[in-house]
Amino acid sequence: MPRTKDPAVRHVGAVRRALEVIDALADETTDLGTNEIARRTGINASTVSRLLATLVEGGLVERVEESGRYRLGPRLLSLGATVLDRLDLRRVAAPHLEAQERDIEAAQRGYPPLVLGRHGGGDSLRGRGGHEALRSYWAGT
Repeated sequence: MPRTKDPAVRHVGAVRRALEVIDALADETTDLGTNEIARRTGINASTVSRLLATLVEGGLVERVEESGRYRLGPRLLSLGATVLDRLDLRRVAAPHLEAQERDIEAAQRGYPPLVLGRHGGGDSLRGRGGHEALRSYWAGT
């Protein structure tokens, strides 16, 4: 079969659910039980249990024997270290530094840079230097 340059658009549901379990564990500072993870993710508890068994086997999650609860596993540190080793910091930082440079240049010309802020339950795009909204976009209630 010929290779395509476009990535697949169909996703694997089980992998997505496993990532939701990992995210639920990452969002907490304490260990979580199967039912707690199921409630937080909306995934059936028996499915969460099978996902956890697979994630434990892969080292991405570890089971705390004393409590029977789960936490992120040590393999994530190894994976994270690999990402850091391969990270081109210049490429990642460049768009942020360029935006900062534009902000500084605009401020030097007397135009306050735009920032996204929170106000009244919505997001607002406003100038940093003044009280007037240069242009507002509200999302939420």
